[in-house]
Amino acid sequence: MVGHLSAVDPNAYDTVSFSVDDSRFEVVTSDDGIKLKLKNGIALDYEANETHQVNVTVTGTDNAGLSIDQIFTLNVTNEVDDNVAPTAITLDNDNIEVTENNKGAVVGHLTVTDPNDPDGIASYTYSVDDPRFTVDDTQLKLKSDHALNYEATETVNVTVTATDQWGLSKDQLFTINVLNEDEGDVNVAPNAITLDTNVITENVPGFVVGTLTVYDINDPERDDPYTIYSVNDSRFEVNGAELKLKSDHALDYEATENHTVEVTVTAIDEGGLSKEQTFTINVLDDQNVAPTEITLDNNDVTENNRSGAVVGNLTVTDPNDLEGNDTYLYTVDDPRIEVNYGQLQLKYG
Repeated sequence: MVGHLSAVDPNAYDTVSFSVDDSRFEVVTSDDGIKLKLKNGIALDYEANETHQVNVTVTGTDNAGLSIDQIFTLNVTNEVDDNVAPTAITLDNDNIEVTENNKGAVVGHLTVTDPNDPDGIASYTYSVDDPRFTVDDTQLKLKSDHALNYEATETVNVTVTATDQWGLSKDQLFTINVLNEDEGDVNVAPNAITLDTNVITENVPGFVVGTLTVYDINDPERDDPYTIYSVNDSRFEVNGAELKLKSDHALDYEATENHTVEVTVTAIDEGGLSKEQTFTINVLDDQNVAPTEITLDNNDVTENNRSGAVVGNLTVTDPNDLEGNDTYLYTVDDPRIEVNYGQLQLKYG
């Protein structure tokens, strides 16, 4: 069966009968409608027809004898007994090259060589191993939001895979030359922002997360003093190039389900072009533990020494205070001795 026939007649109550001009075909009526089909015992030969198409004219005639002719072009598909994979993929671009900074640039048109498709009319499914590229119809091109950078790499290797309708495929490697663009004074947007650390301790207002670095073609030395930063999370700010919490804000480990915070930083160059970068910051649990040791740098005191004489300096070892900046409250079990400002001394009087 080729398909079901139907007719549109302004006379809604008329019935329409159909006939076909090609004696190999017939029109039959059954419970599921009116069908155009090949007669029993008749088949078409893909190889016998140069264009692999057949034109048939179907005539629809109503009750009053009025009729309309409609030509249908039928595509004859090849019945493949032994399908084989495509053998080659070529590009029509003799010099496979793309100019840098050109988003969506077209590399060229692909052609597939396939023993099962000598006329080149079959369709194929394409994929590319480099996510910056896509195949649109048969056109290998960069995606609309991607461009290449000559300064980053002068050549790019991409593998294109063409898969036929039976699932057999061919991989083809293409080397694309990236052409340098004389950028001169043309400003382009920054292309990346990095953060040297991504952890933050809870309950610390003003905590410095890390240092930001902006990569910009117009600023290869990365010393542009005109870079302006903004942060989408109002709890954060950028001071100089440091991403940090504002002085009146701290994070709470228990308040974040995954113990992470996503922050998007925008860097704007002198020409007003910008780059956004999202960073996932891990929030660390503040597990305070007790000091582990107290040491005294002197444990001798002369008898009859004056009141208030200093015995020595105390030092506290604390896992939570590796830099020794915390303050501590001291008590002494001997009522004759006290601690003042980290010094063990005799009480006055």
